[in-house]
Amino acid sequence: GGTRHSGLFEVRHTRDGWAGENLTPEQAQANPTLGQSSVLERLSDVTVQLGGPLQRNRSFFWASVQRYAVTLDPAGPISKQTEVSPRFNGKLTWRPSSAHTAVGTIQGDRYTVTGVPGFPQTFSTDQQTLRQHSPGISGGLQYWRVLGARTLLDGRFGGFTGSFDLDPVDRTPVRLDALTGGATGGGGFLAYNDRRRGQLNIAVSHHRSSAGRHDLKVGLEIERSQLRSRQEFSNHIY
Repeated sequence: GGTRHSGLFEVRHTRDGWAGENLTPEQAQANPTLGQSSVLERLSDVTVQLGGPLQRNRSFFWASVQRYAVTLDPAGPISKQTEVSPRFNGKLTWRPSSAHTAVGTIQGDRYTVTGVPGFPQTFSTDQQTLRQHSPGISGGLQYWRVLGARTLLDGRFGGFTGSFDLDPVDRTPVRLDALTGGATGGGGFLAYNDRRRGQLNIAVSHHRSSAGRHDLKVGLEIERSQLRSRQEFSNHIY
């Protein structure tokens, strides 16, 4: 977001077929656990960023868009885990004069994940996994005002809102066999979590040089947070 237009384009990509094998059959037979590591089947990560002036020496912008996606074959009974995470970042800076500066920022993202183990991964199969949905938005506003050669006003507001939800792919109760360690049934539970928070800060700073040098600062902070959590066993049975 400076005085010159600039940009960045970045791509990361890989897949299972591009990875080499460094384990011989003899080594795998002597130590079977060596062949049970997670396998990265596919990864794709694309980012585009742009920035520059909107009005020369007065206003500036910066924006970034990203999409991250990965597919895994994890170690253990679960056959597949996926994640798709788009994200947006933006920033605006406004300086109408040397005495005023305002900055606004925003970020929005969403995580969609499948194959989340509902129980320890050694127990969970695909039938006991959960789907995760986690959207969120955060942002802030900042304002600086030079009130004189020795006095500065600083105001800031920031906050976020988001959720973290887990839904079982199968809503039937889970059954764990204490003798074999096996699991049957569904994911066993669901969980919905909502979070919000906002904070306002206002401060005035003043520098005095009489009878020595002193920095005086007085301010106010107001914060409000909210949360709601809901958890439930499938059919109220565990």
